[in-house]
Amino acid sequence: MTALFILFLFLGVGLEVGFSLAMAGFVGLTLGWGSDVAMGYLNTTPFRYAASFSLAMIPLFMLMGTYSSEGGIATRLFNTAHKWLGNVRGGMAMAVMVACAIFSAASGSSSACAATFTPICYPQMLRLKYDKALSLGAIAVAGTLDIMIPPSITLVFYGLLTGTSIAKLYIAGIIPGIILTLSYSLTVWILVKRNPALAPEVSRSTWRERVVSLKDTWAIITLIVLCLGTLYAGIVTPTEAAALGAAGALIIGLVWRTITPSGFLKAAVEAAHVTALIFMIIIGAFIFGYVMTLGNVTPKLIALVKNEGFSPWGIMTIILVFYIILGCFMDQLAIQALTLPVVFPLVTSLGFDPVWFGVIIVLTAEIGILTPPLGLNVYVVKAVSKEPLSLVFRGIYPYLVTDGAILVLLCVFPHLALYLPGTMGG
Repeated sequence: MTALFILFLFLGVGLEVGFSLAMAGFVGLTLGWGSDVAMGYLNTTPFRYAASFSLAMIPLFMLMGTYSSEGGIATRLFNTAHKWLGNVRGGMAMAVMVACAIFSAASGSSSACAATFTPICYPQMLRLKYDKALSLGAIAVAGTLDIMIPPSITLVFYGLLTGTSIAKLYIAGIIPGIILTLSYSLTVWILVKRNPALAPEVSRSTWRERVVSLKDTWAIITLIVLCLGTLYAGIVTPTEAAALGAAGALIIGLVWRTITPSGFLKAAVEAAHVTALIFMIIIGAFIFGYVMTLGNVTPKLIALVKNEGFSPWGIMTIILVFYIILGCFMDQLAIQALTLPVVFPLVTSLGFDPVWFGVIIVLTAEIGILTPPLGLNVYVVKAVSKEPLSLVFRGIYPYLVTDGAILVLLCVFPHLALYLPGTMGG
């Protein structure tokens, strides 16, 4: 309890989550088991986890995303998607969904995806007289697909903290990611059908123009095969897949001559910055988690819940509501670091599949990065577009209903997430 109080105290004064976790864990170890135990664990833990081969995939996947962004893959994807969907009213908003979904296979950060597509898509949507709220909301929501569709840093983090197979988590996100993309596009269609003033008349492309536009998709298809294809076949590990993806994205940018020396440096610095933040959270989470382990917090919680006689689905419902509420106020990696050491053993003890639960946690994360007051993707789109924050929030509300429906769907039919992992090679 002392460690928890100290943790919330540090968070309350604005200390970074990773440092808060590490300091609270250190103080908890010192008070409970002595300074020798605390110093001994602090001396070995940071290096042991930071030097892990598995963690190498984080900077590599971040590099893959930043190289893809700098290399112009996103722009070409959006133009191709618009050629194919532009014949439908609201097609440009649907093209954003499809382009972001495909680009997500070459990126691992939802905020980076939203920041990449806002300057590409929003000016064109304004030019065609799309409603501002519809346009901004579509871009913010489409960016959330990045944390469901592999390679997802959120899924990597979940796998590292829980010991769940990252390869299976990645493959498990594919079908839910496709369902979300189609559902978001359907939401756009319904909104425009109910109020045609939200989107202009369609701009028609010929079949020849559509087919010709496919030539710009070879780069992303190559990256998908390099990463997900080899991973699904069991040919490479997730870390090796990340290395292939990063190298492939860089080579594509060099072939297209779209990655300049300054762009190369910018991509590397951005990837290093995000990696450092994630590593600190991981190290802090393991230090704090050790206090929870020594204090037998999880076994006591499991015994308490079972003694109260709650049904497994009753407990799961409480957990999901808890995660959605936390997502309104906290970063998703921080939420996982704080909760999974306690929640994950409870969930698995109730018989729920850890891979399925990882997908469910990611879906609650998608809801969290859209909802106020935090709504990280909303703030990213607002900052890039220079539009009022209220306008962006107004555009995302219909999609929260869609997210809620998909969450229920995955709970009722867990096989949607578990089918592909069950067919994996290797």
